[in-house]
Amino acid sequence: MSVLVVDAMNDAAKWSAVSPDGVTPSNELTVADDEVTFAAGADRVSTRVTAGDGAVGHSIRRTTDAVDLTDFTELRLSIRLPRPRASGRFLFELRLGSAALPIGDGANRWHRLITADSAKRWEAVHFTIDDLPEKIATALTQIQIRCLQPSFEANLDDIVAARPQMLLDCDRAVVAALGKITVGDAAVPVAVTPGDAAAPVAPGLNIRQVDAHYAPHRVVDAPARRDYTAEGFREVLAGTPYDVDYAVTPVADSRADQAALLEAVLTTLPPDGELVVDGEYLPIRLLSPAGPDRPGGAATEVPVLLYRIGARCPAVVKPPVREVQRIDIGTEVMVTA
Repeated sequence: MSVLVVDAMNDAAKWSAVSPDGVTPSNELTVADDEVTFAAGADRVSTRVTAGDGAVGHSIRRTTDAVDLTDFTELRLSIRLPRPRASGRFLFELRLGSAALPIGDGANRWHRLITADSAKRWEAVHFTIDDLPEKIATALTQIQIRCLQPSFEANLDDIVAARPQMLLDCDRAVVAALGKITVGDAAVPVAVTPGDAAAPVAPGLNIRQVDAHYAPHRVVDAPARRDYTAEGFREVLAGTPYDVDYAVTPVADSRADQAALLEAVLTTLPPDGELVVDGEYLPIRLLSPAGPDRPGGAATEVPVLLYRIGARCPAVVKPPVREVQRIDIGTEVMVTA
């Protein structure tokens, strides 16, 4: 498994807003379900957080059944702001806890600061968890998001644990996007099949990965920053970029079903746009190669749609960088005759 939903952020009633003392209900922070603005999750709901003028230090928190994070390398949280804010200002602090090491315990210092730089667009914020205490990583039961700024509104969606796997993640994203297609009133089986494996039953969609090649035009040399804490941050190097090509073939017993499947795929996947992969937005486009360049070397009687996804190998996260806290400057005075 490469991804696990920790909280779909689709039920605001599971969260309570509390004052800085951690007990008194907050009058400065409210949470509500939002069925108009949401990320790419199937539930079509996000959590809207509204912070008042005195919201700094107030928190939303919840408890959950124990979640084992030991097979994963990072957490991701989708966030969206309705209007621009000053770049680089932290909006929230994320803390995690467990029955063995609860939030508020002096030994539980793990935290991450959350910022968002874009307005009216979902961003996936990544949190490396290789430094998460074992007592929490093996049985996470507490999540707290503390407000660090006054007077703003933000939508939060889909807290997921992930272990990036480039090709399998692309497979899941394509299947998830096309898995909502129906013919008549029946759901259409969709599968990524290797080699000569049996295709899904008709009417269905058979997907094969037909190529993967290096994409030097998408190389990013400059490191980015993430995993912000009160002490500093981490630098991360973007993974090596690859273009991953898929062939989508309709499996049908009639021309009517074949046409319905093709039209549904063309409607669902953009000809030149983005595909959501666990909160990440990857470029995708429809290819139109000449016959000799198509899978099999020629066009066939069964139409095949070819799509290219711009993916990356897992990012390389460097050790924490501690910000400078103090600079001491010494001088010597020399007197000459």
